[in-house]
Amino acid sequence: MRKYHILFSFFIFLVFSPGLGAQERKVTFGLQFEPLVPSGLIRSSNVSSFRPGVQFSTDPKPGYAYGAHVSFRLNRRMAIETGINHLIRDYRIRATEEDFEVDLEFTADNFEIPLTFNYFIRLGEKLYMDQSLGFSFQFLPVEFQSRVFEETSPGSTTYLYDFSQISVRNYWVMPVFRGGFGIEYRTEKNGGFYIGPVYRLFSTLYYTRILYTHGDININDLTIEPTGDYFGITFRYIFPL
Repeated sequence: MRKYHILFSFFIFLVFSPGLGAQERKVTFGLQFEPLVPSGLIRSSNVSSFRPGVQFSTDPKPGYAYGAHVSFRLNRRMAIETGINHLIRDYRIRATEEDFEVDLEFTADNFEIPLTFNYFIRLGEKLYMDQSLGFSFQFLPVEFQSRVFEETSPGSTTYLYDFSQISVRNYWVMPVFRGGFGIEYRTEKNGGFYIGPVYRLFSTLYYTRILYTHGDININDLTIEPTGDYFGITFRYIFPL
């Protein structure tokens, strides 16, 4: 946690630095939407676990995020940005046997409050390149569950297969790395428009316990960590000042 304390102290220094206060500061507000894409570029997006006769693989699926954005512009080149976003990410757990396969899907949704330092490079009269680096606080629900099964007959209490998961959060809030860059077009009367990729480097947010029954296989002691890094493409509208 020490590195986050250092980064936060650096942000505070930038906000209250007398040298930066010599120029007019502005606060802007915007709304944004982000399609989320799982990434295997830095860490594997697939987590596999084995038990006798069956393999379990966890794959993050595409999701999306939406929310509000606030930028405290220190000058034309630097800003500190925050806001609040709702993240919705889908996962699939697949159980594979020699002659049988079944999928279990679930959705992990949570809120985040990002905190980033942004540096702008002017490319034209109204066009800027925005580079951001920081982290976001992930606020997590207590748990979520999902289940798929097939009964041996309608209304029966026995099953051909029974596959379920219970995911429990690691902590109620966790900081994760967040970085990105993009292009911002600024106008005085119509506001601004921004588009660019953002990368979230997730730690283990949840521990997922798997319960699986099929034939002679009965598993109730398997716990996996469905981590996954996500790229997002941010589309943002910034209201005029």
